[in-house]
Amino acid sequence: MLEDELLKLRFKAGSLEALQRIYEKYRDYLEEIDRLRQQDIRRLSAVIDTETTAGWHRAFLYDYTPSNGRTVGMCEGEPGQTDGTQRTTAQWDELTQLRKAGPGQDAGTQEKLVKGRLFTFQRQRFVLDDGTEVIWSQGTPKNSQ
Repeated sequence: MLEDELLKLRFKAGSLEALQRIYEKYRDYLEEIDRLRQQDIRRLSAVIDTETTAGWHRAFLYDYTPSNGRTVGMCEGEPGQTDGTQRTTAQWDELTQLRKAGPGQDAGTQEKLVKGRLFTFQRQRFVLDDGTEVIWSQGTPKNSQ
């Protein structure tokens, strides 16, 4: 019985050490991504615009390739921009659920110049339960289509 308790304690200690190593590697990974972001060593792969009658919000999807060689995409808001759409958390959640359920009504395509590059945006229209109309569009660089 005492041996069982000792084994449990060793397992817990080993598990804790393993978790600490995982945490340290993840922290180092995030720090490397942050360094790449600060040095602007990344590729802009998509732009996401969200529009309502109250205003709009833009987010950028950047691809980063850290030293492990695996490309990872991270979404970042426009620097200094607040959410001009003035949507509540519940409205953001509802839009997310609607988008997961399928594409919205086709609202056409649009070309926009973003950070000196031409992007083609596929626009989708959604109507929230409270009647708010949202145009959600994702733009990709025109030369990659």
